Amino acid sequence: MSRQADPRLNREPWKDEDGYWITKTNGRIRRVHRAVYERFYGPIPDGWHVHHVNGRRDDNDPWNLRALSPGDHRRLHDALRRAARQAADPPASPPAP
Repeated sequence: MSRQADPRLNREPWKDEDGYWITKTNGRIRRVHRAVYERFYGPIPDGWHVHHVNGRRDDNDPWNLRALSPGDHRRLHDALRRAARQAADPPASPPAP
């Protein structure tokens, strides 16, 4: 989906400033990934987040979405950030003998 409509023109879907697809359903504006999750898996528990497994906020394939508690979601992203930092800055090699 490369189309990005201007919500002020009442077209949809559109992407918000954070890169999430947005739509209007039954007069209610929602992020598409939450609507897709609910359609395939049922209600999202109150306060929970829907995580994109592959990290792409515009990939709303049902298999790419997981509901997580806010704490689990934060811990997951903290671990992903740590792993990315470690991959970008590997430890120095020991000196040669």
